[in-house]
Amino acid sequence: GLLADGAIIGAVDGKARVLREALRPLAAHRHVGDIRQAGLMCGIELVADRKTKALFAPGDRTGYHLCLALRDRGIFLRPLGDVIVLMPPLSATEAELQHLAASVQAAIVERFGA
Repeated sequence: GLLADGAIIGAVDGKARVLREALRPLAAHRHVGDIRQAGLMCGIELVADRKTKALFAPGDRTGYHLCLALRDRGIFLRPLGDVIVLMPPLSATEAELQHLAASVQAAIVERFGA
């Protein structure tokens, strides 16, 4: 199978680079505190203020509401608190990864402005 011959695993580094570059514009958004990535797994931390790292009030459920907005774009993600977790399959194409990153960015801009 594909896992046995190493083709999918071998492509992960390149795909991780594509995802990192596609998410890069989000790093400067005033409500993104940090973007952590290991391979294709990413955590996008939502904060009330990027400069002070002040958190949103837990009762606001900011991560949850952002993930609900992403459903309207056909993307189903699950937050861990106010961290949006991306865990695309290793078989995801570069175009799918770019679409995922663009959709997350669009949902953040739609909710919070640019």
